Amino acid sequence: MELWFIMAVASAVGIGLFSFTPKVAAMRGYDATLFTCYSNITATIIGFFAIFLLSDFSGWANIILLFALGNGLLHTTGKIFRVDALRYIDTTIFFPLYKIAGPLIIIAAAMLFFSETFSLLEWTGIVLSLLVPLMLISKSEHTRQNNLLKGLQLMFLTALFTALAGVVNKMAADHELNVYLFVVAALAVGSIYSFGKYCFAHRKENVGEITASLTSRPLITLAVVSGFFQYAGLMTYMLALEYGASLGIAFTINSLYILIPIVLSIIFYSEHWNARKATAIILSIVALGLMR
Repeated sequence: MELWFIMAVASAVGIGLFSFTPKVAAMRGYDATLFTCYSNITATIIGFFAIFLLSDFSGWANIILLFALGNGLLHTTGKIFRVDALRYIDTTIFFPLYKIAGPLIIIAAAMLFFSETFSLLEWTGIVLSLLVPLMLISKSEHTRQNNLLKGLQLMFLTALFTALAGVVNKMAADHELNVYLFVVAALAVGSIYSFGKYCFAHRKENVGEITASLTSRPLITLAVVSGFFQYAGLMTYMLALEYGASLGIAFTINSLYILIPIVLSIIFYSEHWNARKATAIILSIVALGLMR
């Protein structure tokens, strides 16, 4: 088994556990931007320790900062949209659709910018994946979800910004940069961006209200857990690209993470579950297998 494949699977596990934390944050009513900020800060701190233990600070260049800026802004914006989307729709709706939208954007980018090609089976998987939304969206979902249309709009924005961040990751890996430095720089940019966005959004609140939010122990605890899995998932994904994985394949394998937040949401939040949704998720996994 090739090392890039192991890293890609490990990334799916890390991102899957990380992706469940926004659902918890949404259900508890935490501020999406502040939660994202603390998660980014935690991941950044972990990244610095990883550099000291596993790498060094050699290979720094302005291009790292450029790619990190792009990744940090795009990925952090996508994470904020994700928390907001999960306020309006269940994970059993959000993640399968998000999993389809993201890879389709990435596959198009891989063909356009990186000249990647795909086999007949992979194309069959792409077409098959388009059937999944039809199985997930029905008239009954409009009443079951808080706001289906708004949730779907936010889901698409999440997929778009996350996919664009994935393109930046591939560009960074192709330039043979120090990926440990790149990940830390990207997370640091995300931390600064999300904190600035939070301060701007709450600029009219009094100091007491802001301090209460900033020092919320339950929010900070969840964000620390989120940041740990965020770093693990992003770092192993970057290593998969560095070890030779193509962008389309790495992102597709990574998309299998959707099973983790869906199952956890059903267990902990009793989200709606039926045979139709189970079939849709199975179909999406088959589509991923064919695209691989």
